[in-house]
Amino acid sequence: MTKPTTIVTHAGMYHADEVVAIELIRYAFDDYEIPVHRTFKVSDEMLNDTKVWVLDVGRVYNPLLKNFDHHQSDELPATNILILDTLIHHGLICHKVGAKLGENFFNHVSDVDLGVKHKEAGVPCINSVIACMNGSSSFYEACDIVRVILRGQINTAKMAVKGEESWDELVKEQDAAYTGYLINENKGIIPGWKKLALEDGIEYLLTPNARVEGHWQVITRNEIAFPISEGEGQNFLHNNKFMAVYNSYGEALAHVRKMLRDTLLS
Repeated sequence: MTKPTTIVTHAGMYHADEVVAIELIRYAFDDYEIPVHRTFKVSDEMLNDTKVWVLDVGRVYNPLLKNFDHHQSDELPATNILILDTLIHHGLICHKVGAKLGENFFNHVSDVDLGVKHKEAGVPCINSVIACMNGSSSFYEACDIVRVILRGQINTAKMAVKGEESWDELVKEQDAAYTGYLINENKGIIPGWKKLALEDGIEYLLTPNARVEGHWQVITRNEIAFPISEGEGQNFLHNNKFMAVYNSYGEALAHVRKMLRDTLLS
């Protein structure tokens, strides 16, 4: 796929969907200097030039011609999803990573833009943050902020994809679906592990404590259904009962097994 020479989007108020789409294009082509032209007047020349990507304006959706507006159809998602899908299709965004981006961040941006979800008063989300910048900050400042956020989201999505692979390996190695707990000694952070744990019937995750060498921590999948109780060898128990730290691996494991036994007996 050829890198666009220009990105065209609408003038006036800017929104999260086109800003996120613009920064995803720049990320995918590894060029944050791709110029953006903001206008309400989209010419036929722009719409027919495949080197010019027209986003969120023009009332045409034609990915072959790189036209990505959604306002003319109730069946289309917002522009950020249209761009994500085309970049995945052309291999510029890994399919698994793109799916993770779509699950949360991108779908949320699209749903709020379309009115499927509503911004809650006083609760910030990327759509409301970008909307509030209109009038006080420039469009390009909004792009700078979204660029940082998007990099974080992409990095988390990559970690989640790798984490799922590690999770499956650990579950098989340890028969964790039968024990109710999983030991993650050296696989690193696994974003979204609680969803995976629910699917596999795992209630507790044991990992080395990052702050003190030799100490281990236990995290519960659900602090309401499976709160961590006080136990021997604990040197810290969070007041919400979702996490505890132990002086050793053996003490952490013994307490997890005790909590699972107590749950079965209750």
